[in-house]
Amino acid sequence: FLRDYQGAADMTRKLPLLSHRSQMLQPRHMYQLGAHLPSRCAERPWKKLFSMTKHGQSFSSFMNRILFRGPTVVLVRDEAGHVFGFFASHSWHKANKFYGDMASFVFSIVPTFKIFRSSNVNNNFQWLSTSLTSCNNGLGVGGQKDHWGIHLSMGLEEGTCRAPCSTFEKFPCLSALPQFKVDHVEAWGCIPDYEPDEAELEEAGLEKKPIKNWEQMEARDRINSKASSGKGSRSRMESYGTAGSGGGSRDLESRVVLEATGLGDGGRADNVRAADEQLTHERKAQEKAGLVEKRKAYVDNSTDSESGDDSDEEPL
Repeated sequence: FLRDYQGAADMTRKLPLLSHRSQMLQPRHMYQLGAHLPSRCAERPWKKLFSMTKHGQSFSSFMNRILFRGPTVVLVRDEAGHVFGFFASHSWHKANKFYGDMASFVFSIVPTFKIFRSSNVNNNFQWLSTSLTSCNNGLGVGGQKDHWGIHLSMGLEEGTCRAPCSTFEKFPCLSALPQFKVDHVEAWGCIPDYEPDEAELEEAGLEKKPIKNWEQMEARDRINSKASSGKGSRSRMESYGTAGSGGGSRDLESRVVLEATGLGDGGRADNVRAADEQLTHERKAQEKAGLVEKRKAYVDNSTDSESGDDSDEEPL
């Protein structure tokens, strides 16, 4: 597959590749998309983040797999066979407002391929919500709240595509009907090893947990050391919690965010416990090393035949 695509590509410019086959993207589509993408999105093969065929028709699974993954391409096929999608230049995160920038665009693949770029009218490029009461929840691209250019419902079963859309130039209805049934969805990460930085996490509403004791400070120092050495984003994000979570119970959306960022179902408490367990393990190792040194000194300095008796020592 990669060889076929590379043979068809114009080698005067670097074009994106796919790490796996797509049900909707063909090599010629990648060639056409490549001219409109930032160069950093063509450096390595895209990673398949979500496929409805593999991961099921679950919005929580879909959201879990696209959060904080950097630039992404999401593809949609309706039941009439129309295929369209959008390039999101920013990482997806849950918010009650639009975000993104003018590098984002939408496109049609079937029945015809066409790109629809920003109109410079507004910055309403990306929207993702799951618990708001003021509008329909789900994933939105362009337009206004409840008047989206493209919108996927929370059930990932239905969608809307409304034209015109002020966010994109000459935007038509890309689906067969403005209200459509979803047949298939794919999501691709354009930077497979993408790691969110602290600024991105804080912008998304994740804030650092307050340090309450010396042990937590030591744990934070280790986390920062791992982050600065490039050992992955999980450790960096373990030092974050959800803004405003306080002492109350965390809702489903927050748990999904925490799972996507590597925090797991336990959230903050689990991370503190894990840090405490690590510190306890390290203290025990240090104590064990100290006992060995004490025993060695005791044996070396003792002239008593019972000098090797360590029955009163803590067992190693």
